[in-house]
Amino acid sequence: MPGRRCVFLDRDGTIVAYVPYLRAVADVRLLPGAAAGIRRLRAAGWLCCLVSNQGGVARGLLSEDDVRAVNARMCELLGAEGATLDDMRFCPHHPLGAIPAHRIHCECRKPGTALVRELAAAHDIDLQRSYFVGDSAVDVECGRRAGCSVLLLANKRLLDPPAGVRLVPDLEAAAKRILAATGGGAPGSCVRPYGLQGAREKLSPGAGAETVVGG
Repeated sequence: MPGRRCVFLDRDGTIVAYVPYLRAVADVRLLPGAAAGIRRLRAAGWLCCLVSNQGGVARGLLSEDDVRAVNARMCELLGAEGATLDDMRFCPHHPLGAIPAHRIHCECRKPGTALVRELAAAHDIDLQRSYFVGDSAVDVECGRRAGCSVLLLANKRLLDPPAGVRLVPDLEAAAKRILAATGGGAPGSCVRPYGLQGAREKLSPGAGAETVVGG
């Protein structure tokens, strides 16, 4: 029996507005289409899981508790619009970090795939039938290394998009594209969603025109 389908999601610039080294809960703002996209995917039976690099922890610019607080606020805002995530992982490491405990080369930092594979094992996810959606070349490479299909959110920071990747304007457009390409549904029911009262977050050592870059 095939495993479950999942859309792995980046956080900053994909679900919430991009703020460098986001640490203040007051600065957390959902991007247009984010809640609608997640809501649409989960209604169709897809899992939605967060995979995020938070190298600011290693650099000493924010703490692990700051990351968790931001994630909790994000979940609160999503919940207010009827959207939930099934699970979340973040990597606090960076090879050039100022905090010795986190100054390491690791496979959990994207484009490494350790967090994706950890989630796949935890939720019986078939990576070959799943997607990775993010806003950077690192997200594209992570998804491709893991064997997922990839979609990339167009943004002003994306100066040189990877070749052959489809660009979409927002997460709702990504959800529509995924469902249209896969027949709309997915096998299996959703797990209990992550939220303020949901599963403990784990820490590891709109529609619009679409474009295919170079394709």
